[in-house]
Amino acid sequence: MKMQSLSFFITFLLLLLHNLPILSADSADPPVTESNATEFIRTSCSQTRNPDVCCAMLIGYANAIQNDPTQLALTAISVSLSHVQDVASYISNLSLRANETSNNDHLEMRQLRGGDPSS
Repeated sequence: MKMQSLSFFITFLLLLLHNLPILSADSADPPVTESNATEFIRTSCSQTRNPDVCCAMLIGYANAIQNDPTQLALTAISVSLSHVQDVASYISNLSLRANETSNNDHLEMRQLRGGDPSS
């Protein structure tokens, strides 16, 4: 139930952020080039705890982000969520393997002691 509430909240938040008007948009601004977008990402990432990691994760999305702070935030959330899901899956697999190894170790110990491995 908590997971459904969290999913609903994140979806709602993303939709809200996506639909916010861009307050800094000005029709006189020059078109955004990839180098401008890359510089925007680098400047934004320089304010984080891990600017190198931030840039490495987001620089590939420069065309989508352009100079839009909302799009930068949405992309950062999306990339972070994807990495969290990957880590959760990895940890889950490690846990399963550890349990299998533990069960196999117990069976081997019983066999070494002369016990019935099926009990």
